[in-house]
Amino acid sequence: MLRGVFGPSKAQLIRQMGSSDNRSALQAVEKLKDNGWFRDGSLQGADLRHANLQGAALARANLEGAILQYANLSRAYLGETILRAADLREAVLQDANLRQVVLQAANLAGADLTGAYLAVSDLREADLTHARLHGINLWQAKLNGATLALADLR
Repeated sequence: MLRGVFGPSKAQLIRQMGSSDNRSALQAVEKLKDNGWFRDGSLQGADLRHANLQGAALARANLEGAILQYANLSRAYLGETILRAADLREAVLQDANLRQVVLQAANLAGADLTGAYLAVSDLREADLTHARLHGINLWQAKLNGATLALADLR
């Protein structure tokens, strides 16, 4: 199908998902879902630096290896999302729902996870250096080999 004629291409939607404009980013998320590009690996390694995905419904997305450095994911729903080896340095994940998320070997250095829900998540080998972890829920989370150096656990 010629997406350019009938609507934005997959590459255009992924770029739009990385927008700093929240409305534009959320519209791209919905279009990616509608086209079946949300869970099929199309978002693996996507460069979403500085994306404003505040309040986004990203459940079950495959964002393995994605670059979400400085992204705003506050109040986002990421249940069962794959973020293995993703770059989330300095990302804002305040009050985000990360239940059963795979963050194995992810870089969360300096990320703000204040109030985040990480129950049953896989954080093995994740880097949480200097991360803000105030009031997070880590019930049954896997933390084997995670780096918590200088993390704020108040």
